[in-house]
Amino acid sequence: MLHATGAHDVTFQTRQGTVTAHSHMLIDASPVLKAMLESFTKGGTTQCIEVKDTTKNGVTLLLQMIYTCSSQDEPSYETFLEALDLAHRWQVSDAISIIAQALSGMLEPKSFPSIAEAAVLKGLEELKTACRSFARTSSAVQGELEKGKLPAAVQDLFGQAARCRSSAKA
Repeated sequence: MLHATGAHDVTFQTRQGTVTAHSHMLIDASPVLKAMLESFTKGGTTQCIEVKDTTKNGVTLLLQMIYTCSSQDEPSYETFLEALDLAHRWQVSDAISIIAQALSGMLEPKSFPSIAEAAVLKGLEELKTACRSFARTSSAVQGELEKGKLPAAVQDLFGQAARCRSSAKA
């Protein structure tokens, strides 16, 4: 159904070009998209949603989650984070859960700061738990925590920010 582009009636304008979808799928998945698309219908304007802060891959991944609850590719953790941002912004709760679960399996020292920060800022408890567990077993992450080199939200997750601020004042 996602690939049946001839029947698509919504266009997402990303920073890399367009991606299309069926409005009825979006309306069923998201109260935010439902409100947006209903306002387009009332105004008689084209159903085009600008997401210039996101790549085509990020939008496509979210649409795959909406249509099939899975991905047909093996996207990078960065693409999953983009899709998570959109799912969170548009309140696509099923996709948020699926993406968070996928991100928990993508934790490694390189991806940890971005994934953990997203987990904290979006209040994703299961993903925060996975991040805590990963950090306990990763010497690289432990080192970054001790040096205070991780984002403030991540440092706070581990109670490190308060210690870093206290030692900086001393």
